Amino acid sequence: MSWSGKIIGGVIGGFAGGPIGAAAGAFIGNLFDSEERLPEQKEEEELSPEQLRVVSIVMLLVKLSCIDNDFSVEERVHLKVFFKETLGLEEDFDDLVKMALEDEEPFEKWAQVFVSTTEEDPSLRITMMHALFELAAADNILHPAEEYFMTTVAGLFGLSDLEYEAIKNEYFLCNDEYYKILGCTPESSNAEVKACYMQKVKEMHPDKLPAGLPAEIIKFAQEKFDEIQTAYNVIRQERNF
Repeated sequence: MSWSGKIIGGVIGGFAGGPIGAAAGAFIGNLFDSEERLPEQKEEEELSPEQLRVVSIVMLLVKLSCIDNDFSVEERVHLKVFFKETLGLEEDFDDLVKMALEDEEPFEKWAQVFVSTTEEDPSLRITMMHALFELAAADNILHPAEEYFMTTVAGLFGLSDLEYEAIKNEYFLCNDEYYKILGCTPESSNAEVKACYMQKVKEMHPDKLPAGLPAEIIKFAQEKFDEIQTAYNVIRQERNF
């Protein structure tokens, strides 16, 4: 497989200049000096470890978005926003996605490539897990295929179960918390979950608030209502009803 020097160069520049400093960009900023230029086409085996690291990052992000073989319009929008706002990339988005979708290698291979390029600083693997979870959390639901992807990558990265759960819990509440938001338990039947949800909606819907309330109260009510919607959607997804 050949890689476009323009695309890889754009990735490097985007990571270095974008706002990702607190996330994955911490290890991208100084990959190349100002005199180095990539050729227009370069075979994978000819790429430097630093270049391979950048390619593996892009591959993992895109492959996560289409892990269920359904790269929907919504997922594409989420990924584009992520590339633009988190990675500082936008201009080459379509080319990057096309490159990753046409790649026939499994995501496990790219996780292993990333590991091989971070041997001197394994902590970067935790940083990358944060970047992946940030993308997965775009719709507030960790789908089964996404969780399989995450646990597999975490294992290849050498993360312990405790490390994985700690990162996951920063982006997703544990199931018990979602049930608490609705006022039910994991033992509740589907009908009971639905009834609790409807009751919470009735109690907390912003449209039910009296007129003239301060903006702070209206904002608080909207946030609580959004929590209820998220909790119900997560539980409904898991129970498949």
